[in-house]
Amino acid sequence: MSDDDLLDDDTATSRPPGRTPVEAVAVQEPTRTLKPGAITTSLAALRGVDDPVAFARTLQEWKQAVTDRGHLPRYRVIGRLGQGSQGLVFGVADRDCLREVALKTLNTQSRAKDDISRFIHEAQITAQLEHPGIVPIHDLDVLPDGTVFYTMKKVEGHTLSDLVGDAHRPGQPPAADQPVRPSVHHLLQIMLKICDAVAFAHSRNVIHRDLKPRNVMVGRYGEVLVMDWGLAKVLDGQPDPHEHHRQVQSLRTVSDDDGNDIHQTMLGAAVGTPAYMSPEQARGEPADRRSDIYSLGIMLYRCLVGESPYDRGRIRYTLEQAVRGTWTRLDHRPAGRHLPKRLVAIVHTCMALAPGDRYQSADALASDLRSFLAGGTVSAYRETVVDHCFRIIQQQRRALLAAAGLLLVTGVGMALMQWRQGVEQGDQLSALRRSAVQHELMGEFDEARHDLERLLDQQPDDRDALDRLQRLRQAMARRADEVLAQRKRQEAAALARTAAKLTESGDDAGLRQAMESYLGALGLAPGDPAIIAAYRHTVGLIAQHEEAESQRLQATDRAQRAAELGQRAVDAESRGDLRVAISALEAALLLEPTDERTRKHATLIARQAELERVAEVRARQEEAASWIAQVRAALLRNDGTTAREGFDRARAADPDHPELPALGEAVQRVVQAAAVNEATALLAQADECQTEVRVLHGRLAEADPAAVPALRERRAVALGAALSQLHRAARIAPWLREPRSRLTSFYLDRLDEAEATGDIEGIAEELAEARSFDDGTQAAALAGLATVQVAADDAPLLLRRVGSSETLPVAPGAIVTIPAGTWIIGDVQRRLRRGELVQVDHPARPLPAGCLYVPGGTVEVAGELVTVSGLVLARDPVDPAELVAFRTTHGDQQTTSALVAAQAFVAWKAQRDGIAWRLPTVAERRLAGLPYAVPELALLNGGLCSLPDATHLRRDVSPTAVLRLAVE
Repeated sequence: MSDDDLLDDDTATSRPPGRTPVEAVAVQEPTRTLKPGAITTSLAALRGVDDPVAFARTLQEWKQAVTDRGHLPRYRVIGRLGQGSQGLVFGVADRDCLREVALKTLNTQSRAKDDISRFIHEAQITAQLEHPGIVPIHDLDVLPDGTVFYTMKKVEGHTLSDLVGDAHRPGQPPAADQPVRPSVHHLLQIMLKICDAVAFAHSRNVIHRDLKPRNVMVGRYGEVLVMDWGLAKVLDGQPDPHEHHRQVQSLRTVSDDDGNDIHQTMLGAAVGTPAYMSPEQARGEPADRRSDIYSLGIMLYRCLVGESPYDRGRIRYTLEQAVRGTWTRLDHRPAGRHLPKRLVAIVHTCMALAPGDRYQSADALASDLRSFLAGGTVSAYRETVVDHCFRIIQQQRRALLAAAGLLLVTGVGMALMQWRQGVEQGDQLSALRRSAVQHELMGEFDEARHDLERLLDQQPDDRDALDRLQRLRQAMARRADEVLAQRKRQEAAALARTAAKLTESGDDAGLRQAMESYLGALGLAPGDPAIIAAYRHTVGLIAQHEEAESQRLQATDRAQRAAELGQRAVDAESRGDLRVAISALEAALLLEPTDERTRKHATLIARQAELERVAEVRARQEEAASWIAQVRAALLRNDGTTAREGFDRARAADPDHPELPALGEAVQRVVQAAAVNEATALLAQADECQTEVRVLHGRLAEADPAAVPALRERRAVALGAALSQLHRAARIAPWLREPRSRLTSFYLDRLDEAEATGDIEGIAEELAEARSFDDGTQAAALAGLATVQVAADDAPLLLRRVGSSETLPVAPGAIVTIPAGTWIIGDVQRRLRRGELVQVDHPARPLPAGCLYVPGGTVEVAGELVTVSGLVLARDPVDPAELVAFRTTHGDQQTTSALVAAQAFVAWKAQRDGIAWRLPTVAERRLAGLPYAVPELALLNGGLCSLPDATHLRRDVSPTAVLRLAVE
């Protein structure tokens, strides 16, 4: 970092203790006064930019352009324009206004409420200062993630600091986009525009407090804009009566209930840039308009000479110079010695130490600058007659050039006369020069010097005479120095001899007198090695004497202090204060260690350790007893949680307490009882949810397609609730078998569903979950097996898996284990679930024609698992000849309902065949694998009939489709 950069660094702003920043402000109508009650949004919710890429994405997703039909975002980040200590500036394309603007926001380090409020304050103040010399603000807003920002005009150009550097670095080329190196006159024109902008802000009671070249932008077309109003302050009082505007306000001008400025800068804290602060700002005192005048004076100083008025150094050194007003005058700078006195006076008036001695307004400063540029007088400088004449000459330059020509002719004539006089004077000077050379060769230096001085009186610029006189004076000085050196050497030798005699005495006083004599001798002969060696030897002897005396005194002092500390240890031990006694003995051992003190110290430490151990044991026992009492009270309330916590703390305090084992068993019983109760309740809730799942599963098979998504969603919610409750029960009571068994059954049900739909990933996942909770009771189901048992008095049975031609014979009384899936058992096709047991026991009598035997098993019906024994069912459809016989026998049933007719048909057929059989229910038809999912209507005697079920649909069927509706 360069010295200029160091001087331009901002100082930190202090926050008064005990003050809370205003959370946020909601600005009302522009023409109304901002009130404290308008602060509604929390500043804590606002933030800066952590990641510029994420910020650009959030900005593009925030708001769409209203003029674009493609639904594109209004703002698009083009790139980063700059970055300061607290803010980031991006170039942004505005699709609605078809322009590029600058967007400013906070960086990630500026998250404090004071930083955010200052940022909003800057946007509000700048927006209200509508002037050609102040950057216009377009908008202030907050993104959904809390990022606060404002947009302003994008200025393309250079800072005034860059232009000042180009103007005062003639050896370096200007910037690429700066075709001509800026002149001082150009910089003065820029300063005049800055003064106009500052004067406007002052008329609105606003002071900038951080004016510096880096905060001024100069556009490529000559526009001058004052930037960065973050440290601006609104002064008390009414604005300029000629300005028809309301009082400028911002977030930081709102007062709290006590009338205090809730964002004011604490007195005593310097605010601004040290290199441009006024003395009152550097002292931390309140600033006013004249403080900005001081900053403008420093900027004008930099524009004129390209340097700071302060000596380069650290920030603290710069602040000290600003407080004292100790800066280098402008006309003392090499580049400022030829500046007009009027311009120098303007700068010095701006930078006066006392505010009353400066310009009292920016308008007055601008007026003097305009007058100077026009060649007129300025109020800051009282002209002399010479100054007035010189200014008139500058103004009347052409007329005076003509007069100068006339004077030139006259001067030529006078020059001829002077030439003749010069020839005569030259002869005289030659004689003096020869005389000086002769005297110098003869060693007569005084006579030679006299001749040369006479020659120079007549011709002061004679270089040869000056050089000769200089050499002559040097020779005379060398001669005098040699004489003086010889005299000093003689005196030094005498002092050294005296010092040597004093050193031989060996006493302290003599050695010190000898050292002083040697010092005197060295003052006369600084480089004499013999005197230096003798002096060092004497100093060494004195140091040895001092060291011996110091060691003797220190030993005496240590012995005395050690004795005092030993007595203090004895007194402390007698009072029972072992810690003080130990500390005193340790200090005494450091000063004077003895065997007696060492043994005493070890004894005291052992006694202190024993006392501390006993005290600690007692404290832990008391703490454990307190916790045990709380545990017993919790056990009486059946508060297992509090009892467990108290028991753990009692055990941590005193693990060996005799009451802990019995108390732990009691706590464990209460905790386990509470866990069992809670787990039982959760299992009951899980049963309810699983019942709902089974009901919804049954409804899915019969529901309309339009109702299927809603039923599936309800079923998924019920499944999730049942699973969550089962897991909670298992976690609460891990020693219980029931929760884990229920979880195994739950995942087996889901496994069966996944196998039915062919979900390979679901099968693997559910199987792994079921195995993780199984305790061995569901091994067959987890292995994917089902069991078929044939009665001992039954005929041999053939099993064939659907899709395979191989058969599996099963002998009577045998039990076989087969893979789950769809099998043909005898002449019935059915799907076997994992772990299912199928019992085959045919009736003893042969089945009549039109009947079918279905082995027993378990099937899910309307959400319930129903176990059905082996049964005989009617085949579907019924023989028409039997129906004709039934109608002939029961002609009186022509007007009976279909349900009654169906029951009569079943009874007639059972009586006729001599076997108990009936029409299948829905569950039995599903068990038998008969293919219909929704009950159908039946036609008897040519009339439609239906059961009282809202899910049944009326539709016409042929007379041959008789009794296709099962009776539930």
